[in-house]
Amino acid sequence: MVLIKGVLPPGIKKGQRFDVEVIASAPTLPTETTSLFGGRLERTSMRPMEVLGRGVRKGHVLATAEGRVLINSLFETRDDLSNHRRGFILGGGVATTDRPLGLIVAGKATSIKMVRSMAHSINQRFTIVGDAGRQGVAEPKTDRMIDLQVPDEYQHNIGRFFQALLMIAFDESTADRVNRLASLDRKIADGETAKSVALELEAIGDEGIPSLKRALRHQDFEVKFPAAEALAYMGVSDGVQDLEFAAENEPAFRWHALMALTSLNSIDAREALVRLLHVNSIETRYGAFRALQTRSPEDMAVEGKWLADDFYYHVVPSTAPPVLHFSKSKRPEIVVFGENQTVSDNFLHVEPGLTVRGIGNGKVEIVRYSVDNGPIRKACSTQIAELIPTVASVGVDYSTLLSMFRDGKQNKLIDTRLVVNAVPRIGTKSKDDLVGGLPDFEPGEKMSMESESELDASAGDVDGESVAETSPKTIESESGPMGDPELEPDVPISKPRFLGRLKEWTERR
Repeated sequence: MVLIKGVLPPGIKKGQRFDVEVIASAPTLPTETTSLFGGRLERTSMRPMEVLGRGVRKGHVLATAEGRVLINSLFETRDDLSNHRRGFILGGGVATTDRPLGLIVAGKATSIKMVRSMAHSINQRFTIVGDAGRQGVAEPKTDRMIDLQVPDEYQHNIGRFFQALLMIAFDESTADRVNRLASLDRKIADGETAKSVALELEAIGDEGIPSLKRALRHQDFEVKFPAAEALAYMGVSDGVQDLEFAAENEPAFRWHALMALTSLNSIDAREALVRLLHVNSIETRYGAFRALQTRSPEDMAVEGKWLADDFYYHVVPSTAPPVLHFSKSKRPEIVVFGENQTVSDNFLHVEPGLTVRGIGNGKVEIVRYSVDNGPIRKACSTQIAELIPTVASVGVDYSTLLSMFRDGKQNKLIDTRLVVNAVPRIGTKSKDDLVGGLPDFEPGEKMSMESESELDASAGDVDGESVAETSPKTIESESGPMGDPELEPDVPISKPRFLGRLKEWTERR
């Protein structure tokens, strides 16, 4: 028996995937299992569960999960039994229902009239294309509740959507709007306030674009970048060069720059992301790869194959130093950055049922042993781009390939750089100096969602008042209690000028 845990990210739609954790060892799950390596989870239902009194209450089924398990010891630098008994399935969870979003209006002095006014102001700024054509994203439900849909440009950064939402003014006169725009035009030139001012101009909409474009000409990058970011979410390409520069050279801005380029549906943004596939930073390169894949999975720059019925495989031409990258979130994925990577002529990997060895003259022999069919033999060149699909063709899975290349790197049988999960994150330094090409994960590390769009939209406490924050739903199989989700904080924003009555958002059950 195993415990299956997962987090339904904010705004997830029916049919979308998320990572799940698999645990074979817990106080409530005594077991003699020594390892989950090579294990596969059969299709199972997942539902919220909570201990109430002396019993465990179960909610409705919200997701299903299945797939091959990647054990923690594949990614840990230190080895212990618990890491063999814990693992995860990349993209193994599938939501069976939407997770709608909404706004709750706090305070006692609320009315349906005020809520309708708020919803009207939101719809003046944010729209989507629905079954009946273009329509607003907000629908008032009660004197305290507004249901929301997320505009396309914010689908991958819901936290940004709610930050902009809280900057929307309602019941604002034309004269007040003109005066506010003039004030913001002056304030955005100040590096200390540019971030919040740019967000407020983004919330205003088209009228804020001229001020944001002027800010792009400022000498201070602390002014230029937030303006470029805001323009991208408004569908304006003028700041693409600044976003590209930040993604390549500014680790503190990298995540935000890549998310803005992901949201911007323009040729300029796509070309910038393609150029970023050739920079030295692997964090930037893989971040650009994911951004392109998110924008269009069929994009020629990131097209790939599904191998061994187990993982995605991509070869990405790159003029930067070669890197072999394995993912640890969203989906099992191997990306070869640079086509000319090779293994040594002396390469050797042996494990039960599999031998991969160099036979000289730039050739590698693969022998897979099967009880039913006997040995299966194949040969290919020492080129990694050819070796991976050849090994996969005899049924070798993602876990085994990661283990094979990790051992090869440790034994100095490959000279390329091996990196796991170089995903840009908020508030972290560059990962380009990883020792041995592998992250130094601590044993027993809790697996958390690493999807870049799953951020905490909390702005913290502003003048003693709590503002918007996310509320992810944690679900699991029927085997045990819920875990605590971990989300990354976003950049704080200043107190909203008018929509400050909307203190938090929640899900509609």
